[in-house]
Amino acid sequence: MGPRPLKANSLGGVMRVALRAATFTLLISVAVQAGDTQVVGTYSSFRVSARSGDLGGLEISIVPDPIGHSAVVQGSEGAPAFPVVVPVTVAGSRIEFTIPEPSRCGLAPGTYSGVVSPTALDLSGPPPFSTKLPRKRSYWSR
Repeated sequence: MGPRPLKANSLGGVMRVALRAATFTLLISVAVQAGDTQVVGTYSSFRVSARSGDLGGLEISIVPDPIGHSAVVQGSEGAPAFPVVVPVTVAGSRIEFTIPEPSRCGLAPGTYSGVVSPTALDLSGPPPFSTKLPRKRSYWSR
């Protein structure tokens, strides 16, 4: 006994199956992205030198965007550099982004990768760059 031929009234059944499949795919996609929300936050080592009054450090804010995540990256050595917004690849608690050339954000151009925990972002980049940024409010939100 082979498959039954489709009749005009069975197209409704095909549409229901297609709609269920599309809904299932959407729910899985939302669930996967929801798991990535643990990386959303601000990670900052910005501090003002007690001796000179200069601002130093690095601040990265990871935010959701329409297709995934972006990072606002800004460094400072004496005075704040220009912030740059770059796309971020997220896989669980791991992130990766690339600072393009030329860069005036305070980080050298290149690819940076890190692991996010509830308290910090462990970040490494072009050698010998490596740092741990605590998760906290933005320096600019004080």
